Amino acid sequence: MTEATIADAPIFERERGNQAWARWLARSIDAILITPFVFLFFAALGLAVELGRLPYDFVAWVDNPIAAAVVEVVVFFALMMLWEPLFLSNTGTTPGKWVMGVRVRRADGRNVGLLAAYLRFGWVWAVGLGLGIPFVSLICILIARSKLVSGGATAWDQGLKLDVTHSKRHPLLWTLMIVLVVGITITFRVLSQQPQ
Repeated sequence: MTEATIADAPIFERERGNQAWARWLARSIDAILITPFVFLFFAALGLAVELGRLPYDFVAWVDNPIAAAVVEVVVFFALMMLWEPLFLSNTGTTPGKWVMGVRVRRADGRNVGLLAAYLRFGWVWAVGLGLGIPFVSLICILIARSKLVSGGATAWDQGLKLDVTHSKRHPLLWTLMIVLVVGITITFRVLSQQPQ
């Protein structure tokens, strides 16, 4: 292609202001896709106890709501720690990122290596999400969004020299994904509040 052809090509890059929303929605989609695996893990644990393969003391934490919530978050985090780096290192995207048109590559265009994908995951979790600590997380998300909108890249992508591209998606897809994510999240909240 000549330089004139490249200059005349349509730009499908998403605006910076929408990039943070696309990343948030992509992460939410991935979280929803991981949720069945969390249920399967706990079902297998319960089955092991019922079959006598594990003592009940091994799962005594289920009687304490706080301990149960902590264990659920730890299991979710462990599954996400497998999910995201494995997808990024092999495909350059995760299912949620793919739906929202987000692709993470090295500066030379090749897939991110597994070590870099794990480093990115840790950096996002610690700096971008504040380790999931409620108030700290909100502050970290706002700072990361500000950096992305003003500078065009997050600290972790700059630090690891990664190139993140954002393809535009149709507004109907955005609407559908927002409705699904919000609807499924509310459904999970309602179901988790039901008396056992």
